[in-house]
Amino acid sequence: MAKLNYQFFIFFRSFVALLSSSCVVFAQDEYVVENYVRYTDYVYEENIKSVRLFPTNKPLAYPIIELNSNQTLQLLFDDLNGGYQRYSYTLLHFNHNWQPSNLQPYEYIDGFSEADIFNYQYAFNSNINYTHYQLSFPNNEMSLTKSGNYLLLVYENGNTAQPIITKHFYVIESIAKVKRTSSAFMLNNFFIDFLVDAKRINTTNPYQEFKVNIIQNNILSQSIKGLSCNFVSNGELAFNQVRKGNLNPAESYRYFDLSSIKYASKRMEKIDQQGKQIRAILKTDNLNNSNYNNFNLGGSYYIDILSTFSDELQANYVNVNFSFFVDAPFENSNVYVTGGFCNFMCNQQNSLTYNYDVQQYEGSYLLKQGLYNYTYYLIDDDTEQIIPLSNNQSFYEANNNFQILVYYLPFGQHYERLIGYETFNSNF
Repeated sequence: MAKLNYQFFIFFRSFVALLSSSCVVFAQDEYVVENYVRYTDYVYEENIKSVRLFPTNKPLAYPIIELNSNQTLQLLFDDLNGGYQRYSYTLLHFNHNWQPSNLQPYEYIDGFSEADIFNYQYAFNSNINYTHYQLSFPNNEMSLTKSGNYLLLVYENGNTAQPIITKHFYVIESIAKVKRTSSAFMLNNFFIDFLVDAKRINTTNPYQEFKVNIIQNNILSQSIKGLSCNFVSNGELAFNQVRKGNLNPAESYRYFDLSSIKYASKRMEKIDQQGKQIRAILKTDNLNNSNYNNFNLGGSYYIDILSTFSDELQANYVNVNFSFFVDAPFENSNVYVTGGFCNFMCNQQNSLTYNYDVQQYEGSYLLKQGLYNYTYYLIDDDTEQIIPLSNNQSFYEANNNFQILVYYLPFGQHYERLIGYETFNSNF
């Protein structure tokens, strides 16, 4: 195995430092150089579908594992071109603000810093002849020696200049405990109070040495980064009246069930099949109807088909038609259908076009059979402000999960440790 290309690593670290998270995740236009490495979840080729990263055997859990444990992460994805393609991967270390850290790969990777993905299988009894790839890590070839934020980079033909997938994940050493003390809606805002128990750490400057991130539903663009504590008492760091910032606790996700192509589920208008082409037409959404909370996947999705023993290899790919009713098109704005199935991106692939004849936005997206959460976003052309269209009022019963991550950078050290983690639901 070749060692990681350090020239690429230095270029990557310098380049992404110029970018902000908001423009990467939600930009309506792609950058001139389309294959530069983004530092967030991203799929670079249209033939790569159904990309998921989660703790092994926990497909709906967040991608977090303990340092120096037997826990592993599992990456799954499909290549719709079929056949075999050589895909390789490496791991990149980041600070709390998702900028590349000062560590070189040999400082946080034990073993090879670059390896190939050998586990692949061909689909069967499906309408498309795709190839399904799987990777579990850390493994005997590559393990991690430092906690922190990480990016999994998958690339083609051993060439890091041909990125295929980037997915973020976390490695934690559980030293500090997070305790939520209260949270509330007040005047259309959301507040949270919590404590970080850092008694096990001998710190001289807790206001500067500790940083906290709060992330909604594991979506990096919906997060607050770099919080410092308000005060310290008996080894506990207090964070009070933390405002929502980029968070939207009132946001609710819509859903549909695509586990069967023989029968239309509750949210399906109908399913058409002509040869190998399958189309599922969802019932039209609008601002007032609500199919929320029937099953909450935190905006994500789960591959599932009825009456089979191999969901990943026998699932069909279906063109799902989305529609959103509104009396007239929004001025100087674009509307998108988004969710975990497209990494919450807003680009041409998941944009909707207004149909004046039936007064609705329409679009389609190719999805693998399963259970899905989704939502609609409106983006203003001038300000690039994102406005969720899932609801037109504040839903107190909205079911959202929030992750609190605690980082520690002691004086004289050159990388941040991820030392605490807790998740809580906005309803509890």
